[in-house]
Formats: sequence, C-alpha cells, structure tokens
Amino acid sequence: MYFHREIPTSDVCENYYKISDEDIINKFLGRSENIGRKVYREAREERLIPENVNNKLKKSSIVRFIRSLFWLSIDFEKDGVKSWLDKFDPEIIFFCGGNANYLYNSVLKLSKKYNAKIVYYITDDYVLPYFSFNIFNLINRNWTRNVFKKMCRNSSLILTIGDKMSNVYKGKYGIESKKIMNLVEVRNNKILNDELKNNDLQFVYVGGLHSNRWKVLSLIGRSLERIEKKGFRGTLNIYSQHQPEEKILREINSKKYSRYCGSLDSDGVKKVLKESDVLVHVESFDHNSKEITYLSVSTKISEYMASQKCILAVGPEDVASIEYLIETKSGFVITSMDNEDIDYKIIDIFQNPDKRSSYIEKALLTVKQNHDVEIRRKEFQQDIINLKNNN
Repeated sequence: MYFHREIPTSDVCENYYKISDEDIINKFLGRSENIGRKVYREAREERLIPENVNNKLKKSSIVRFIRSLFWLSIDFEKDGVKSWLDKFDPEIIFFCGGNANYLYNSVLKLSKKYNAKIVYYITDDYVLPYFSFNIFNLINRNWTRNVFKKMCRNSSLILTIGDKMSNVYKGKYGIESKKIMNLVEVRNNKILNDELKNNDLQFVYVGGLHSNRWKVLSLIGRSLERIEKKGFRGTLNIYSQHQPEEKILREINSKKYSRYCGSLDSDGVKKVLKESDVLVHVESFDHNSKEITYLSVSTKISEYMASQKCILAVGPEDVASIEYLIETKSGFVITSMDNEDIDYKIIDIFQNPDKRSSYIEKALLTVKQNHDVEIRRKEFQQDIINLKNNN
C-alpha cells in the first residue's frame, strides 16, 4: 500500500494498493465510492494537478498542513481498502512513513487489528527539534515527533539509514535501532588497474538540485574555470530528474566548465558513471538545508562507491553523507565554501592519480562491508522471519 500517484516499476511485489491526492479529492467530491484502488505495473499515472503547480504548492507549509488534515479522513475500515487488507491479512507491516504524520495512527490501528508486527524504517530526519518562525512548520514537526515516538514504542524492529541516525536517536530518545543503508550489486566488482588520467577530467553529478545543492555545484564549476588558468582542464556535467528553474540554470551553466545535461534512466546513469573520471556529491551549507540532510546518507553514495570511480564530496563535515565519506576515507572531501580550499582540493585530484586510486579501493571495500545487496538482503530477510517465528 502506498500513498502517491506514481505507478510501481518494481517486480518485488505484484499486489499494490494506491491512495493518492487525486483519490482523496475524487472521494471528497463524490466522484468515487472507494478511497484508492488496486493497481498494476502496466497502469498509467493519473494527475489532476499539473506538476509545476504541485511543486509550488509543496513548498508552502500552510498547504502541507491543510493537506495533512484532509488525509486524516482516510479510514482503512471502509470501502475497497478494507476488503483488500482483509484478503491480504498482513502479518508484518513494513512502514516507511517519513513526515507523513497523518498516516502513523492508521498504521498502528492496522497493526492491532491484524495482530501484525511493525518494521519501521527511517531514512530522513523529521523529528529533531529545530526552531522556526513558521508556526505551521513547528506544528508539523511536533506532530511528526509525537507520532514517531509512538511508532517506535510499538515497533518490533526499527531500522535507520545509517550509524549517525541510530546513534543520535538512541542518545536523544533512547531508541534502539539497526542500520540498513542503500544496497548495490558488488559481487562481481574487482578493482581495475586502468591508468588514471591527470588532465581533461570529466566530473559528473547525478542527483537532485533541491536543498540548495545547486549552489555548491556552481562553486565547483567556477573553480574549474579558475584552475584552467593553471593548466588543469576539467568539466562538470550535471544530471537531475527535474528541469531546474531558469535562475538555477544560469548559475550551474558556467560557460564550458559546467552544464545541466538533463535527466537519466537507470541505464543512462550506469553509462554516465562508467564514462566519468570523478563523481561529485554535494550537500548544502545553509542552516535550513542542513536540518533536512543532517542524519541522512544519500542513496547515491553507495552507487558511487561501487562504480570504481573517484569521489569528490563538498559539504559540511557534520552532515551524515559527508561524515561517512570522511570516516571511510572513500573520496576527496571539501568541508568549506572558500574558493581557495575548493581550488586546492580539486587541483589535488588532478595531480595525484595514486591518491585517487587509493580512495577508489577504500570505497569499494566499504561497499562490500556495508552495502552488498546479496549479504544485507539475506540478513534483513532473516530478521523478518525471526519476527514471524517469535509470535
């Protein structure tokens, strides 16, 4: 069961039930008797609200709060939802709720009704207390924190995205949890002995431009422009799923040194990573962006590590993704926005192929230790089996 408008692409499951904003609106307007419906992978995505309008609405804390109140009207004891759940009769509920605070109590009710154990997965932080002048931000965060604590008390297994989150939540809230990070295929990966270039390097960034990440990318582009005068030639190609606004495009399209290259499918990502010399990861330095990324390890980190390419990361040293790369010594890391610091480290990449090779080796070892899908998937499967057997 999921709560957005996208159609599933994964073949892990064949039994999906979708409840989206459109379903809530149709029910509210009397256009539909049921809330949501069973869907199949060959179905088409439905959208009542244009994507550009939807993206603007999501930025408003008032709109998000009002939306949450509408979602509270969902009753899993009625209509098609109930019959689908009764037929399925869940024994384990794997819940990845994020900041969808309006869903938590409904999930707890389902757990009691079906005597189903809850596995609660936390990938981003929406609960640590941060001050805001926006009253709706404060209400939403306090609401999420309260249902988060309640969910943790009633969960049989709590999973987090990494050690930093587990450690912080244990210290702050006394929550015992287990990490399960983004997993990748690594069993056939062997360290390549290809000679690394020391000039005309292609830097590649694949990921979102939200949370002001684009500002850090623009710093890298300008650095490549400056250091070319010293004989170090490189370009930064930026790939992101959504077309950025004109203002952002102007900042990241820096002459021949950096440019936005559009979006990629999974095959396109593999091709781009293979053809690159340096893979770029960035996190924003501003306070508001750090609140979002403080405990989260980016899903791209493990993919980068497994690619056998050098990693360059720029961001605050106390953000989980940057901290993880520093601790595992898996790449060049810049923890400053100072032009001289950025130039110095990027020149270091050009001048020291041996250091790049060493980072690649350590990154691959880290992937095998923490992100191997074959090993970690079996561990998680066994955790689920143990929960079922310990009734």
